[in-house]
Amino acid sequence: MILVGITGKSGSGKSYFARKLTESIDKSSVISIDHIFSRLMNNGQVIDRIVAEYGQGILKDGEIDLDVILNNKEIFSKIYTIIENDLESEIARELKEKEQNGEKACIIEWWRLPNTELINQCDCSIYIQANSKERLEFLKNRETYMTQESMAERDNVLGADYASKQYDLVVQNDYNEKSIEEVIHFVKEKIRSKRLLKEQSKKQQSKEITINNAKEVLKKYLTENRKKLYHSIRVAKVAKILAEKNGVPVDEAVIASLLHDIGKTMTPQEMLSFCASREVTMYDFEIFQSPGALHGKVGAILFEEEFDRNSDPEKFDRIQHAISSHVAGADDKMTKLDKIVYVADNIEPEKEKKNDNQETGIQKQTETLLSKIENGEIENLDECIKIIIEGKKQRAKKRGVECNPLVDNILMNDDERGL
Repeated sequence: MILVGITGKSGSGKSYFARKLTESIDKSSVISIDHIFSRLMNNGQVIDRIVAEYGQGILKDGEIDLDVILNNKEIFSKIYTIIENDLESEIARELKEKEQNGEKACIIEWWRLPNTELINQCDCSIYIQANSKERLEFLKNRETYMTQESMAERDNVLGADYASKQYDLVVQNDYNEKSIEEVIHFVKEKIRSKRLLKEQSKKQQSKEITINNAKEVLKKYLTENRKKLYHSIRVAKVAKILAEKNGVPVDEAVIASLLHDIGKTMTPQEMLSFCASREVTMYDFEIFQSPGALHGKVGAILFEEEFDRNSDPEKFDRIQHAISSHVAGADDKMTKLDKIVYVADNIEPEKEKKNDNQETGIQKQTETLLSKIENGEIENLDECIKIIIEGKKQRAKKRGVECNPLVDNILMNDDERGL
């Protein structure tokens, strides 16, 4: 997401330009710091702190009297100090929310921007100029009592030091299409440049799809979660056996298994936001009951960010699909590789130990699947999957929760193209 800072004196047209940008740039929005400021002025805790400093005289009809604040430089400066931390927290919260929603651009519109560190976070800064006559006309529409003198006093109270900052673009606002087009073109070029830099950086960092590189990525995401890291290694060992027995490339089965749980580096709520921001297909069970079930889809996206698809597009797609579908199947057909990762994930030796002393007959069958496969007693992946799914349903019933209904799709979506 690119951050665009727009600043200028009261009435210069900041909001107007910000609105025009969002109308012209897909997936963009505005953060008006003035609106956040006004919102804080209606916050009960903030009001209590201000009243403690200035008494009830600062109120008008139970609310902070903004006219008093905006016409007294000393009071304004003091109140800004009182709410500064609240203001910064709200700005950070809104920025994070927009980033998670996958927005391309966020326009930060604020008269005080040049006096804050926030301007240094912006990818570009734009200063909107307007002559005093036009500014006065604009402000009169909002505050009918405004005069040339009161406007000058307002500038003095707000006290932003515009001259101290070098801007990426300075625009004379004549409220014509030319000045607007200039700003829109400038910001779009900034977005394009940032995207190209990101793609170039990603290309330079992308890894070849090898087992050694998969091990590096596994450590990157799960070093702090040793339980999941060791689980992934055990799954890869089982997947190797299954791949050899089913004619599937062993390296693909091992890589997909090593990386199948890297999505678990996020909390369930983070997974939900992550998938929503990337417009990933999600189902009611995943959204409302078990967002953690999205870790396969999250892992598939992280895999894409780590590895170079162009090095072997077909291999890339097969492994990514297996990671995405290992939780509860796929929206399209399951391949043999998909099924291998699913089975290996569910029968690796340590998987069911936590269920000791609570096992059903089906659960015991699940635990013995690996030895039966190794001994050649079971060769059909679907037979394994039927036992695994039945075990999941029995465990869910025993705990009084709903089993992920999507697992019923696994055997329905059967792709005998196999790889």
